[in-house]
Amino acid sequence: MDMNKFPSAGYGSEEEKDELRKIVERRGLVGVANNSKWNELITFMDYLEEVTPQNKYRHKWKWKPPFRYKWISGYISDWGREWYETLPRPFVGVEWFDIWTIETQGRGALLSLRVIDHSSWIIKELESIGLDYEKIGNIIRVWGYYPKSYEALDSSYPTWS
Repeated sequence: MDMNKFPSAGYGSEEEKDELRKIVERRGLVGVANNSKWNELITFMDYLEEVTPQNKYRHKWKWKPPFRYKWISGYISDWGREWYETLPRPFVGVEWFDIWTIETQGRGALLSLRVIDHSSWIIKELESIGLDYEKIGNIIRVWGYYPKSYEALDSSYPTWS
């Protein structure tokens, strides 16, 4: 896989990273993810649409899970699904990263929506990478730092999936 297809998890100025490290220290956070692990997750999600021997989870409908994140300064993003353009960088600033696991597909005006739970293959990949996560309802929260924060789990679900 071409790792140069997107900016890495470490992309950002040294000044910005230094400011983020100061916030981490001031808040007493303990890092549990690193750029290598974040890059593996980003690369995996970015290549879901391509057929490769490594991509055992390719889906014909080319669905990518929506995500959101909490920045260590307190900002919580809206849900997004553009894994290339809208990811936060540098990832040293990500306190937690949520992945929505449910896809709904329309099947015509007279049929109910088809609901697909993608959590099993997402969890399998997170375990392979070694990221710490917890599945809570239809969200998988990936921890960037301890202590674990459970805020915003009861609000703001994507209106599309």
